[in-house]
Amino acid sequence: MKDLSELRIYKLAVDVGELVWEGVQEWENFAKWTIGKQVVESADGISATMMEGYYRNQPGDKRKFFQYALSSAKETELWCWKAKNRKIMPLERYSEIKQLIDDLLPQLVNFIKSIH
Repeated sequence: MKDLSELRIYKLAVDVGELVWEGVQEWENFAKWTIGKQVVESADGISATMMEGYYRNQPGDKRKFFQYALSSAKETELWCWKAKNRKIMPLERYSEIKQLIDDLLPQLVNFIKSIH
């Protein structure tokens, strides 16, 4: 079994978290305390939950954690959309994060389907 950190799906998840973190650092305090906290937690939760589940021995446990990671990815997508619409997140940053998430989501679904 490959180490999770070698897999493209994990690298994408880490990249989403890092881009979100970098962007939120530039926000005003109110935005950081409200949407910023939520989006950083959900974005970092994608890769953290994948790491937690990848090394589980039972397929059901592994699948459950990757389903949580999928949910965190969808939550991150929503928070980024809200930040863009509220003019907190620049369109360029939003587009970059959205592109990564759009790449990540089908890979997560396929990974979940492949767990036996």
